[in-house]
Parts: sequence; structure tokens; C-alpha cells
Amino acid sequence: MKNAVLAQYKTKRDKHRTAIEDIKYIIAGKDAYTFEHCERVSYYCGLIGESMNLPDRTREALKEGALLHDLGKTAIPDEILNKQSALSDSEAKVMRRHPQLGAAILQEAGCCKRALPMILHHHERYNGTGYPYKLSGKQIPFYARIISVADCYDAMTSNRSYNDAIGKKEALRGLILNKGSQFDPDIVNSFVTAMQTTPESHMYYIPAYSKFGAVAAAY
Repeated sequence: MKNAVLAQYKTKRDKHRTAIEDIKYIIAGKDAYTFEHCERVSYYCGLIGESMNLPDRTREALKEGALLHDLGKTAIPDEILNKQSALSDSEAKVMRRHPQLGAAILQEAGCCKRALPMILHHHERYNGTGYPYKLSGKQIPFYARIISVADCYDAMTSNRSYNDAIGKKEALRGLILNKGSQFDPDIVNSFVTAMQTTPESHMYYIPAYSKFGAVAAAY
């Protein structure tokens, strides 16, 4: 009986991992920048998880959700996703549908269900001015609050066609200035600590290209 249960668990785990890889492939096929952004956000979320002493399985779930957080951008028209200049108001409105689109795609696929709240709520703001539901504070799922910090840090430190990257110190200062308004203060503190204590030689870098346009902290 024990061996049968273990075999069933391994089969379920392998299917889950295959689903994650399949979705990553879909994201990469749509837009290389979005794929690389998701990889970096997942890495930063792992740093936050370690800084907050989250259990290994919790960190694994968080990093997986971060890998998929922009899945909905695969449903955004190319002319908006890859636009080489700032989005118009109407285009931004379309872009801001990507959390809901991503959640809908994942629900239809019937897999990776624990990533759903991360995908749906990673653009909520701590003061309730985010989207899509204007949740505030602890109403926002914990993992989504972590992804929000990592997501914005990567957007600030990545080159885009219409906006140059800023440095690590300036980006961290931007997060600190927005504690309690855009971001959960405790998560920002943990991320700042992690970034200040992780040696540069241990940082995992994925190139941040400017080629693919409008995927920024605002969206």
C-alpha cells in the first residue's frame, strides 16, 4: 500500500512538473522578454522566500507561481504586447486584463491551481489602488504580494525600448519609498535584506532585453 501511494504521488508530481514546463514553453513561444522576465521574477521570489524563512515547499510553490504570473500576456495582441513605445490608455486597459486572462487559461487547463491567486492578484496594491479587484493589505494573497515586489523590481532594472533600466540601489530605493502604498512593507524589507546580503557572484542573471517593448511595472 505504501509503495502504491508513493508511486501515485510521484506520478502526480511528474504531471505537475510537465504542466509547468509546457506553460513556460507557451510563454516563451509568445514573447521571449515575458519568458525571461518570469524567470527572473521567480528567482527574486526565491530570495524573498529564503529571507522570510519560508519552508522549502512554500518557496517551491511561490517560485512556480512566479514563473506563470504573466501567463495572461499570451492572450494579449502582439501589437500591444510588443509595442515599441508607451501604451495608449485604451491599450493599457487591454494589457491590464492579463491577470484575469491568465487565471482563465489556467482554470481551463485544469492544472497548477495553487498558482491561480498569484496570477490573478499580482497587480493589486497594498493601499487598494491596484487591479483587477482593488484588494488591499492582507486581503491580497501572500504569494501575490511577494510577486508584486519582485515583478516591479525586475521591471525597474530591465531595459525596454522606451525606458532604460535603473540601477539596483535606485530600484531598491523605489521599493522602500512605496512601502505601505504599493507594497507590503514586510516583504519589501525582506527583499532589500536579501539583495543586500546576497553576493553578486551568487546572483542568478537572465539577460533583460529591450527588444520586446511594453511589459513594465505599470502593467
